[in-house]
Amino acid sequence: MPAHSGRRDVRVITFALVVANVAGLTFLAVVARWLTPTENARFLALWGLIFGLSAVVGAGEQDAARATTAAGLRGEPVPAEVVQLVAVYAAGMGLVLGVLALVSPSSFGGRAAGTFVALAVLGMSVQVPLRGALLGLGHTLSYAWAIGLEALLRLGLVWLLTMTARPTVATATAGVAIGSMVWATILPLVVPRMRRRSGRRPWRQVVGAVGTLAGGNALQACLLTGFPAVVAALAPQAAAGAAMASLFGAITLSRLPLVALAPIQALTVPHVTRLAVEGRVRQLRTYLVRAAALAAGAAATLAAAAYWLGPMLLRVLMGPGYELDAWILALLMGSSAFLAAALLQVAACIALQRYRWVLLTWALAVAGTLLVLLVGPASLPVRAATALAIGSAIAYVVSAASVGRGARVARVGTHEVASDVGAETTTIANAANAKEIVPTSQTDPGVERPVHHHE
Repeated sequence: MPAHSGRRDVRVITFALVVANVAGLTFLAVVARWLTPTENARFLALWGLIFGLSAVVGAGEQDAARATTAAGLRGEPVPAEVVQLVAVYAAGMGLVLGVLALVSPSSFGGRAAGTFVALAVLGMSVQVPLRGALLGLGHTLSYAWAIGLEALLRLGLVWLLTMTARPTVATATAGVAIGSMVWATILPLVVPRMRRRSGRRPWRQVVGAVGTLAGGNALQACLLTGFPAVVAALAPQAAAGAAMASLFGAITLSRLPLVALAPIQALTVPHVTRLAVEGRVRQLRTYLVRAAALAAGAAATLAAAAYWLGPMLLRVLMGPGYELDAWILALLMGSSAFLAAALLQVAACIALQRYRWVLLTWALAVAGTLLVLLVGPASLPVRAATALAIGSAIAYVVSAASVGRGARVARVGTHEVASDVGAETTTIANAANAKEIVPTSQTDPGVERPVHHHE
């Protein structure tokens, strides 16, 4: 990937994410003023359920990007594996929703709201892998359009409903469901490039990969969005204090750099897949070294800034009652840099099909975090900050080891990429002698054309 093209793709995806986040916040603000406080609390619980389950599907985007990129480099159409991923994720989410409906039917807030929740979750199960296929095809603009369109559709519908319908939790949830159906606009870009049964994997391997990555994503959430909930579950009385409120506020602020990382993370899988398929092992190792250097530099910079400016920024942004020691703020911001590097390296693991290492990375990181939280000698705020830092460091070290091992497995010539699922190896033959991918425009680089080589 040329450097200028990579920078353009990052800018495009960044813009789409900014639009989506602004539209999402506006949507929540409109709903909060439309519903009563009690109804809004019920809606926010459903919102959390929808996007909590959607986060589990997130790895499907990266896996679909990996499969589509590899197929394109072999001169093959979009693989049927993308459809298999959609089917397995949709079936898995349907099973989860069914069990939840049986165990806790009140979680859905009524039949109408529950129906829209199911439509939203199943829609995301289809949308996310298809977005990954767009990344694998190099359709960055279409990928960014899908991200932005989902949030704008959601906002537009709820705005219309505020003027024409009676405000209810169900109608607000309908807006979320409509937004998730943006996959219908992706189908015309992906389906024509498919061939029946081309690139199909054994179902056992697909189910194994999905289960492993979904488990890894669930564990990853314990260190990202769900860490305050983990602390509150382990120590509910202590977590309700003012000191923990300050810590949770600081943790929320320390996650802001990870939002800026999202565009790079989205493009990591196609990039690493190309390096592995083309046998550029040296560049793959260079990626590791650069990631380590950037993580160390970013950790030092963020920690220093947080130490000197963090206490003041925390009071300005969260309120005068929020106080936290400078060294704790420095620890949180520094650990965020290593967590960011771990997220990029986990994406590289998915590109190399090292799925079990993804699960191992987050399992060991969560285990280390819980160990410090449970047996650490200090106060709960200190234990929580230290546990988060240790968990981030473990995630970074384990994921780096996995990518380093994957770089040694990728071999020039046959270009073999190790697959942990099913203990099989995917052999990717070099298709350059027959075909190459010829960009027809800057926005549609995925058209295949025969290339005639002359002596």
